Amino acid sequence: KGSESSAVNRSVSSQRLAAMGQMAAAISHELKNPLSGIKIATEYLMRKLSDREDLLEVLTNILNESVFAHSIISNILDHARIREPQLRKFRINTVIEEAILTVAQQGWFKNISINKKISAELPGLMLDPLQIRQVLVNLFINAAEAMVGGGTLTVSVASQDKNVTVTVADTGGGVEEDYLEKLFEPFFSTKVRGIGLGLAVSREIIRNHGGEIDVESKQGKGSTFTIVFPIKED
Repeated sequence: KGSESSAVNRSVSSQRLAAMGQMAAAISHELKNPLSGIKIATEYLMRKLSDREDLLEVLTNILNESVFAHSIISNILDHARIREPQLRKFRINTVIEEAILTVAQQGWFKNISINKKISAELPGLMLDPLQIRQVLVNLFINAAEAMVGGGTLTVSVASQDKNVTVTVADTGGGVEEDYLEKLFEPFFSTKVRGIGLGLAVSREIIRNHGGEIDVESKQGKGSTFTIVFPIKED
């Protein structure tokens, strides 16, 4: 009964995420055009009023906010529809290295040291490497944002029994206990400027791979996300 209840809850969660994603995508689509109009008009005024420093400051703020709003919409549209994973045998450590490189190139790891604990002998997993990289990039960026002023990101991978476990741990401020159960809910975010889709989509992707993701956190001591992938026989 426990497994049946869990399966039902996952199904409901998936349906809810899909419905909310479709609604968000529809709203976002309608907002893109007016935001683009605001951006174009602001850039025009900035060119015409290039000698008015007092007005340029205001216009620059309008431009930056419109660009930020546009980036949120693009993020929602990117996450609104989760496609079925295109599974193929892949080495998880390769995906991890690619995700670390992606985040490092974007400048997220300033003053952050990276500690990798990856087993030398890991079995290949049936993965969609692009989707798993998306999950890992999201976790790494979240960890970097949590470590204001610097810290240590620890990425561990080990194989045991019929699973491969990936853990992503940071030394940031941690998450309040009351928020932990809500972290994977769509549109819940502890960030001032977060849309709350990253972790919800990440969980859906991992579950579509037959795995599971969980989190442990203590305020002042950081957070640890654990992903468990099943090893599927050929």
